[in-house]
Amino acid sequence: MIKVFHKIRQKMLNQGKIGSYLKYAIGEIILVVIGILIALQVNNWNEERKNQQQLYSIYSAIEDDLRMDIKDINSVISEMQVKEPCFLQVINGEMTQEIYESHPKCAYILAGFPDISMRQNAFNLLSEFHGYEKEKQKETIKAINEFYTYYNTEIAVDQKSVTDVFNSRDSYWAKKHPWYSDYLFKKPNQTFIDYALNSYEYKNEVSIFYFVFFKLYITILKSYKQDALKLIDRMHSEVNL
Repeated sequence: MIKVFHKIRQKMLNQGKIGSYLKYAIGEIILVVIGILIALQVNNWNEERKNQQQLYSIYSAIEDDLRMDIKDINSVISEMQVKEPCFLQVINGEMTQEIYESHPKCAYILAGFPDISMRQNAFNLLSEFHGYEKEKQKETIKAINEFYTYYNTEIAVDQKSVTDVFNSRDSYWAKKHPWYSDYLFKKPNQTFIDYALNSYEYKNEVSIFYFVFFKLYITILKSYKQDALKLIDRMHSEVNL
């Protein structure tokens, strides 16, 4: 193509058509500039498409993490819901020797608790993403950042409260009560049952743990679950625009 343009220009010069030559040269320059602009625009479109694909891939990874977190939360809630009636019977003064004998697991409601760790890998990928963002994408990314910032803090605080209460009580029992070893390995011990039925300390210990676990920790996990589902819907809505 360049050779063709060169021959045309050379022919005009040989024929002395300077005006025509200049017009042609200017037209040729304009065509070259237009070609460059088109190439740049195509490149920008390709780059934008790659960025969107990368961002939507990160969205998908975040959704996978959130759904796995929700599955773990459901597991924690289900496990503790089975134990909750035992907690309430102790707190309300309704626990009896007969209940402990017919439901041995009620004796070990303070023996441990399920815990979870929220996944962060996909969110970390988003934090490292610096591609082109449309206004709608900026809003969604901001919502994701706010979600993780809030819940990372709140869940960590409540997890620490549960752990601190558990460890403090566990350490106290280990130092003070001879039946602790049996309790630790879940061996029946009537001395512990007597303590659980007659000691105000035990009722208070159960009450404190119930409050930090069920009223604080479980509550924030349920809130996380609800907001995670809303965030998933928001990411779906953006991808499907």
